[in-house]
Amino acid sequence: MKTCIVSIVDQTEIKAQFGDNLLTVLNNQKNLSKSACRNGNCRICRCRLILGVINYQNKIPLALSDKEQEQGWILPCISTIVGDIKITDLNPLKTKGTLK
Repeated sequence: MKTCIVSIVDQTEIKAQFGDNLLTVLNNQKNLSKSACRNGNCRICRCRLILGVINYQNKIPLALSDKEQEQGWILPCISTIVGDIKITDLNPLKTKGTLK
């Protein structure tokens, strides 16, 4: 299987496999993103894709407007990794007092 690199601006790089879910990769490696619905409805996990492409696999990012999508905002919970990507503006998990 093809290995892809998920680069997080000013933070880290994570190795992932082609076809992996982005939110799962972020949280399995470093607990880097909050999440709630895991189906594209709540936008808690949103981040900005600044390089590369993701695939929503026929899922619809209902929590994002067309304008936000044009600006590069994505929902990792429904994003499939299909190559190397660079992201920024994560909503990181806190160690106390927050929901996953």
